[in-house]
Amino acid sequence: MKNKTLKSFAALLLIAGTSLVYTGCKKEEDKPADYNAATDNSVADNAFAGIWKQISTVTDSSGTLRSSLATSAAYPIVTITEWNTAVWPKILTIDFGPTNILGNDYNNRRGVITAEFTGPYLDSGSVITISLLNYYHNDYKITGTQTITNLGN
Repeated sequence: MKNKTLKSFAALLLIAGTSLVYTGCKKEEDKPADYNAATDNSVADNAFAGIWKQISTVTDSSGTLRSSLATSAAYPIVTITEWNTAVWPKILTIDFGPTNILGNDYNNRRGVITAEFTGPYLDSGSVITISLLNYYHNDYKITGTQTITNLGN
């Protein structure tokens, strides 16, 4: 009986020891290969959402363009050409200057955003083409062109 109890205890000890080895030496899982791509995509999405927010601050819900962006600093400088309300297309330029400007959303921006409107942005068929010149969002250089088309209801 004593021998059987000793064998049972040894078997239990062996199982417990083996379990500790397998759980204690767990290999860390590798990051997916596209982890960096997903991070980069998130940064770009956030930056382009911020770009659209900057553009929408100088437009209103009726789709017209305001004459300026309220600011207490020398930058951003906002220009709209052609300012005649009956003439389209219009080109909106938001120049943040060569050094970072901290916005109300706590994001730093520098460089130039240009948006060309073929018509009021709420009008069906209007196209807005956004381009960037030396534009940085939180020190990430953002390049490219974004086109937004109002396809109507």
